[in-house]
Amino acid sequence: MIPYQRKHIHSMNSIICKYARWATGLPSHACSNSVMREAGLRPIQYDYLQARMNYYLLLQSRSGTHVTRLALADLYSRASTSAYLRWYKGIDNAFSKLSCTQLITNANGSPSSITTSKSVLKKLVHNLWLNEGGSSLVGIETCNQFTTHLRGVRSEDVCVNENIGIRMNVLASPAGKIALHTQVVDMCKYGGKGCMHLHTLRIRTYEREALSLFRVGVAPCYIKRPEGATELNSNRLKRTCTYCKHIHGVSHINDVFHVLFVCPLVSSERVRMWNALAHEGSCNEWSITESISELGISLLCPQSVAVACIVGRFLSEYLAASEFYELARCGGNIDTYMPRWIGCKQHVADDLRARLRIILHRYDAHRLTPLPECNVTLSWISKLTRDNIQSAFKPIRAWLPPGWAVHLENVHKSTPRSIALF
Repeated sequence: MIPYQRKHIHSMNSIICKYARWATGLPSHACSNSVMREAGLRPIQYDYLQARMNYYLLLQSRSGTHVTRLALADLYSRASTSAYLRWYKGIDNAFSKLSCTQLITNANGSPSSITTSKSVLKKLVHNLWLNEGGSSLVGIETCNQFTTHLRGVRSEDVCVNENIGIRMNVLASPAGKIALHTQVVDMCKYGGKGCMHLHTLRIRTYEREALSLFRVGVAPCYIKRPEGATELNSNRLKRTCTYCKHIHGVSHINDVFHVLFVCPLVSSERVRMWNALAHEGSCNEWSITESISELGISLLCPQSVAVACIVGRFLSEYLAASEFYELARCGGNIDTYMPRWIGCKQHVADDLRARLRIILHRYDAHRLTPLPECNVTLSWISKLTRDNIQSAFKPIRAWLPPGWAVHLENVHKSTPRSIALF
């Protein structure tokens, strides 16, 4: 095996990440691990680990009189003085890290002659990547800790009482990271087939990029805004939908679940999405999910090219509508602006412009209007999940258990430093 140094591995990972960003169209501020996972890749050190373990098991699978087995036996006998001790310790640590030492040693501690297929090690190494690159599915489903976003607010902060979100935004770190949860569920439950939109030419490039942006969780920050417009706060719990806030006076956390099921900015597009899913995506045959968040994740992990095209088209139309709205809200000229998310479709742009003019005119005349509900969406939610809009989207404080503020205050307190340290 060729000994790679850390600087070599870092350089190769940089090349892999650059390719993944090019393939997915994700911006530079997207997490590198999420970008690699989105493209179905992983850092090179995991492939190096898997190849080294496969090579060691290949040596062990040979007969005891083979020259390589004799060399290994000599290494065992001179472990304290052998120049290859570091190599052997690395192999031994790798098997211990993956909890599969039974593959290399018997119960009495002697070298094992067990042979194993490469698929076993491949699965073990991939699970290690899921744990170190984010979290495993088991960790997401059982973990119930406070997220870093919740630690970034105080108990008296108004966003805790006013901002509405789904449970995944508040509890179960790191399940609050929508991208991580989506991609890990995709790999563990769907075998990584949810990134099918990256391997087909049926879906347009901008629709594929929109789907990846929402899967990675950077779409709301990626919307183009006029110069001088304030950017969204980095804390997810304060990152609310500007349209719902200014038009309807409701602070919904601007994540993919709000876009898929609630935001009235794309109510017409959402109806078309559900109708297309019924006719082309066969959503009538989908199994019922327990919650709206699971239904949203299944839409983000499309199991067919048709579903990928439908959901990607809807998400790209939302990005286009959001850019139109941000430009109009800041007094810009939307007549000449053409967002790239609609692929130069003039009739789509004209429809969005006409709808925004009507909305802004009503806003000037009557100020805040009640947040409307989409009956088509409510109907499909009742068919595909046991959850409902009212129980799925609630203020942040409604999701928090009793005594949460005390735990956060303990986290915020700094550890006193002794004068002896100086």
